[in-house]
Parts: sequence; C-alpha cells; structure tokens
Amino acid sequence: MSMPYGSSISRASAFSPHGHLRRFLGSCLACGAFCIAVSLVRAQSSGAPDIKLDPYSPSDRWSVTFTVLPSPAPQPYSNISDANLQAMQAIDTSYQAAVDGGSMLRDKQGEFQFTLYLNRTSVFRQEVYAYKIIENAYGSFNDLEGTVNVRLNSTDEVLGTVKVPLHCADGPPNALVVPSSDTPTTAPDQKVNMGSERDFSITLMNQMQLDAALGPATVQVSCGGCLQSVSAMPYPTGLAPGDKVQVSFKLNPNLAQAMHAAGAPNYLTLTIPVTAAEGGAQRGQQITIPIHFSPPPILTAFCVLLGTLLGGAIRAFTKNGGFNPWPWNEFILGLIYGALTWAVADFLYLGGTRVTLFTVPLDPTQLFQAALLCALAGAGPPVLKQLDNSALKSLPGGN
Repeated sequence: MSMPYGSSISRASAFSPHGHLRRFLGSCLACGAFCIAVSLVRAQSSGAPDIKLDPYSPSDRWSVTFTVLPSPAPQPYSNISDANLQAMQAIDTSYQAAVDGGSMLRDKQGEFQFTLYLNRTSVFRQEVYAYKIIENAYGSFNDLEGTVNVRLNSTDEVLGTVKVPLHCADGPPNALVVPSSDTPTTAPDQKVNMGSERDFSITLMNQMQLDAALGPATVQVSCGGCLQSVSAMPYPTGLAPGDKVQVSFKLNPNLAQAMHAAGAPNYLTLTIPVTAAEGGAQRGQQITIPIHFSPPPILTAFCVLLGTLLGGAIRAFTKNGGFNPWPWNEFILGLIYGALTWAVADFLYLGGTRVTLFTVPLDPTQLFQAALLCALAGAGPPVLKQLDNSALKSLPGGN
C-alpha cells in the first residue's frame, strides 16, 4: 500500500535537522518579542509620571511657582519610610504621593526646595519616584503653609493636593507685630525718668502660619548717648503660629544728654532675628518704641514753682504799674493761674494732646517748657497782649 505524496514529504521534513532549527529559531524570536513588549509595557507603566505643581498666587504682590525635577529611577520605599511624610489628599486614587516635611532647605542660589515622592498606588509602598521641587518666590510675604494642586503634565488632570511650606527669599517681612494696633510695627510710647533706671516690657505676636525661632535681640537708640545702657530680652524664643512673646527692656538714662535730647522725638529700634520653621530664611524683624524723657519730679516741681512765681510777679507789676504797694491779690491770682494751667496741660499731654507754639512743643513735663508755660499763664492777658503788639510791630508796615 503506497502513501500519499504530500504525506511522505511532510514526514520527511519533520525528521529533518533543518526543520528543528527553524522551529527553535522561531520560538526564540517569539519569546524575545514577547519579552520586549512586556518590558516596554512595564517601563511605560512604572516610569516616573510627568507632573507639575500649580502656582500659588494669592495676590499680584507676591506668588510662588514651582520647578519640578524628577529622578530617573525609582528607589525602595524602605529608604524613606522613616521620613517626615505628609500624604497627598488624592483626587485620582490611582496615584499616591507624599511630601517630605524635613527635606526643605535653601540652596546656594537662595532658592528653597523640597522632595515629593510619587508613584502609582499599587506600587507606592514598594518603590517611589523622588521629585525635587524648587520654589520660585516672587515678592515679599510672610512664610506660610500653602495647599497646591499636583497635576499630570500630559492631561492636566489633578492627581491631588499637597501642603508645602512657602518661604519668602528675604525672610518674613512682618512676622512679629504689636497685636491690636493700627501700626503693627510700632509699640506704645514709654515714659522714661531721666534720673532713674527704667524697666518695661512690650508684647509681640507671631503672625506667620509657621513656627518661628527668635535670635538675640539688639536695640538702637535715636538720641545717641542719652542712655548709658539699654538691653532687650525676648521670651520665649520659640513660637507657634499666633503665640505671643514678651520683650523685657532695661534702660539706664544719662541725665545731662537725656535733658538735651528731651525736646526732640526719641525712639528705640528693636531688632529680633526671626527664622521661620522648615528651612525659612532669617530676617531681622524691626519694632519701633517711642520713648518720652521726663525730668526727675523734684526738678519739674522746682521749675513749675519758679514759673508760677515769675508769672505772678509779672502780673502784679503790670496790673499796678509797680511794686509799691505790693498787690498781693494779683500776685496770688497769678500763682493760681500758672499752677492750674500747668496741671491741665500735663493732664492733656499725657492723654495724647500735643501743642506747638512757634515750632516749640509745649511739653509740660520738660523743665524749660514747664517754667515758660507757668510764667505766661500766671502773667495774664496784659503780657500776652504786649507780646501780640510786639509781634505786630515787627511785621512790615507795623506801628
């Protein structure tokens, strides 16, 4: 019985060495193609996603944009498991991210940067991609914690939101302020007795949304040598957002120079180095404290008495045209007018009322001004009228 022709050829090929080789090579090529395809798919699925962070721009005066630099290869999650991670609030649940709160630092160019870790949720606990995020800050603002969107670059899809510390390149401009004040960097006036040491304190508040560390305080005096010594000590030196700090001052006046400087505005300039938490830049926060010198009470009383006596004597002389006989009633009336005027002026001055006469501030707490005020008030209308007439005669065309 003879076999079909085709069947004999097939069987012969099946036992041919060349047939085995062709089948082997074909299998190898198929396996290679499959492996390459799987590798490409895996590489595409596990590569670092191309992401961006939305700008943080609450106003035209300042903003923060972000530059994202991904790492080329993933790293084991075990490398970062002990880091201070703040998880992303996921919107797209297929991705998981976290910000390393302890990675914030300032580079040599003065830019702040931190690390963000991201990968797909299915592999996040196994391996993660690290992204270096560089903050590009514009303008001056108080350091704070901002919430920004994380997006896929390819689709502009929001993956979630992360909270990151946002730092001003020059440090916070007004981290410490005087609470409940219209001028938050100016403290209330302080009265300083020229003849004795003065201790006082002011209260400041941390208005940043981040913690603050305070350095040693320094004080500058506008009137030069009017103070023999001055010191300021803040406590505490570590502040949480909204915390208050007491700054204690100790002043030792120099009597002679303080009396000379008393006629002009004087102030202290307090400078406290402030550094925001999580890598912020240090800035010297400045607070102005106006100071008002007052002479020793015994000298003030002596000048008030001298002024009232002079005013009473002038009043008595001008009223009677001489001192014979002595007009005791006018003299005593001058004393009363001078003393009452000084008392009222002192009350108004301490309440914030200021009077200037011929560019000279009539400060009833100062020696010369106190004596002058009492003398003019005690002398009465005749002297004021004479002064008025003298001023009129000095004008062009006056008689």
